[in-house]
Amino acid sequence: MNRPRTDISMLPYSEAMGPDNINTRMRGCWDISPVSRETISSWAWQNARSNLWSKYRFWKSRLSIGDNERTIETGCGHGKFSLALGLSGAQVTLLDYNAAAVSAAVEVHRKIGLEPTAILGDLLNLPENLLGTFDVACSFGTLEHFTGEDRQRAFAACASLLRPGGLLFFTVPNRFEIAYRLAFGARKRLGLLPRDFYEQPFSRSELLSISKACEMKNTEVEGIIPLTEDFDNWIGENFRSLLRKLGIAWSRQPDQTSPEPEEMIERLKSSSAPLALGLMARRFTYSLLCVGVKPAQSD
Repeated sequence: MNRPRTDISMLPYSEAMGPDNINTRMRGCWDISPVSRETISSWAWQNARSNLWSKYRFWKSRLSIGDNERTIETGCGHGKFSLALGLSGAQVTLLDYNAAAVSAAVEVHRKIGLEPTAILGDLLNLPENLLGTFDVACSFGTLEHFTGEDRQRAFAACASLLRPGGLLFFTVPNRFEIAYRLAFGARKRLGLLPRDFYEQPFSRSELLSISKACEMKNTEVEGIIPLTEDFDNWIGENFRSLLRKLGIAWSRQPDQTSPEPEEMIERLKSSSAPLALGLMARRFTYSLLCVGVKPAQSD
């Protein structure tokens, strides 16, 4: 069932919202541009075929979370993963501290017939009425933008959104992924990142330590894509991007055309076994998936 429409213009907003930290000072770094319906469908289809989605379906089944689950994506940006959640039947909530991002995310979802609940707010200063109310709290590319004690506070904030037995499901960059560190360093040296941009990747041990401090259960942290795909994402695509910025054309085989909505929804609702990756991929590829379970009160 789709959630009621939210009028973004009616939500309270201040440039000084929440505590002053590195993450909130980065608000102006994000490029929020219009997105075509074809691109939106492509995002949803990429999720449907991804190992990340297979992992999500696996954990949903393991925790007996139904297809009408209440989900919240924090630091949502365009809410790409929530597109897949909404199409598969979830009751989607989107949260971001950037007014432009929240408005863009709502428009993206509406273009494919979804009506998410949208909340403009700071992860470190969440509204009380949200706490303990969601089956799933997810985040993709958000927690690495916090520093110091705020890293654990951001993790704990995501966990606080969950009901007992709820699923925490998010990705962050891996501190030990060499291709990513080289590409990121090159972009900083070449001035291709905004001056205020800050990103500090995580190690697996740091995530496990924070999860333990936040009293999460059954925490697992591992890479989720093959080494070859990871290398192409960070070395190949960054090289192509640099060439394009220098005005050198680069053609690449386009991704497969997105299917009809019915086929996409069927794929999203089906379950497929996650990829069986080797130790190197699970420990050293860029995107670390952290999964944890909010303990029941009796645990």
